Amino acid sequence: MPQLSERSITTVPALLDDLAATRARGYSIDDEETTTGIVCLAVPVSGLRTDSTPFAVSVTVLKARLDDAFRSALPTDLQTITRGLGNPMLPVTTGQGTTTG
Repeated sequence: MPQLSERSITTVPALLDDLAATRARGYSIDDEETTTGIVCLAVPVSGLRTDSTPFAVSVTVLKARLDDAFRSALPTDLQTITRGLGNPMLPVTTGQGTTTG
């Protein structure tokens, strides 16, 4: 796996650990793993149909502008957006594995 920055994930075990952490929290984070100074967060969207291809909504931010309050608000805001885009007939699963609706 190519190292694009000093923080890039470059081994399969590290990638698997990151994927497990992503599943547990319900959203992904690219914390300068691709480009120094850039942070990206992404939240999956439930399919518009049960047979649709999975997709996500993401945001890219300059790390210098990402204080603690902004960083904690972004996943919540993205999750709110994705709930509006998802299929209202499907149950909603939170990042903690809880199903509602």
